[in-house]
Amino acid sequence: ETFETKIMDYLQNIKLESIDQKNFFVCKSNKNRRLYLFSQTRGSYFFDKNHYQKYETENINSCFIDEEGNIWLGTYGLGLIKYYLRKATDYNAADGLKDPSVRSILKDSENRLWLGTQNNITLYENEKFSYFSKVKNRSINRVRAIIEDSRNRIWIGTGEQLLYYENNKMHNFEFKKTGKVNVYALVEYNYKIYVLMNDNVLISLNLKSLEEADNEIPKELISGIIYRISTDQSKANLYLQCSDLIIKYNEKAKYTLLLKKEEFDILKIQNFLAISEKHFILGDDRVVIQNENNREV
Repeated sequence: ETFETKIMDYLQNIKLESIDQKNFFVCKSNKNRRLYLFSQTRGSYFFDKNHYQKYETENINSCFIDEEGNIWLGTYGLGLIKYYLRKATDYNAADGLKDPSVRSILKDSENRLWLGTQNNITLYENEKFSYFSKVKNRSINRVRAIIEDSRNRIWIGTGEQLLYYENNKMHNFEFKKTGKVNVYALVEYNYKIYVLMNDNVLISLNLKSLEEADNEIPKELISGIIYRISTDQSKANLYLQCSDLIIKYNEKAKYTLLLKKEEFDILKIQNFLAISEKHFILGDDRVVIQNENNREV
């Protein structure tokens, strides 16, 4: 059986009433082949071999699973949590973490842990915290997205700026075609950085020239609010998660309307994760797994 088959077999039988399904998100570890269901209000679950293990969590807001298998969880107001081998370690003000609201997490190729908080960018390295609170005299706030690109730059999206860290220095990216900057999500696809901003603005940046590129996704395809942009494990496809539908884009087939909320009788597509190129998880008031033929499985 494949990993995805085991997940689907289990989810068809698991009683998910014990987590708050209207406020959960899913996270997949490619290293240890586990699927995690994180509740933003109550206990969270991880899939290990043939069963789920429950963790007591609260106010989970973000997650990152590093190459060593550590699960890093950011919370609203309760600091940072590290799970490893079923042991929890908390990081808060007593440990030097200034801002306890952790909105985004990344562990980069140099083993540095980046935390995007409500009021700064926090760097955890050699068991010490350091901070970026201003860039060019502009305050940093609402750090929603952090990624590392294929050239090992660190990209950081905030409520007022797009930043990138290169050669041990933080830079402010200056947009030429866009006015107000309010970044919600970042993803690298096909040698470009896609930036999702307020008012459904989606901009792509060429990684080589660091210039704004033409947007390949027509606005007329987008319905409702864009919540998230992501890729699958192979990074062959780019996904736009909107409130009413999911759009899949790739170089060969261009645009594919993957699904509409009406097809599954859900209130809105609150969560989406490509657990393989052919199987997806979505939901709001319930969990749905469907395949590429839009059939619930």
